[in-house]
Amino acid sequence: TIETVRRLQRTHPTTEFFWIIGADQVARLPQWRDILELAERIPFLVVQRPGWPAPVAPAGLPGLRLVPCPAPLVDLSST
Repeated sequence: TIETVRRLQRTHPTTEFFWIIGADQVARLPQWRDILELAERIPFLVVQRPGWPAPVAPAGLPGLRLVPCPAPLVDLSST
């Protein structure tokens, strides 16, 4: 993820990018590689998931920007 964001920002320096994740993945963000740099570089659009509470930013990730993304609830996962 971080390498993709670095390349996108380098290739398109005037474009604002967002990373889209499901609410079920927010708690796992501290496990992502280079998450502190990623949190500084890009906001996360968070799509609500059936059966998951509204996401709360995990502790220890300063600068993490979670932006709610209104969308129909879909019971599908990237996994």
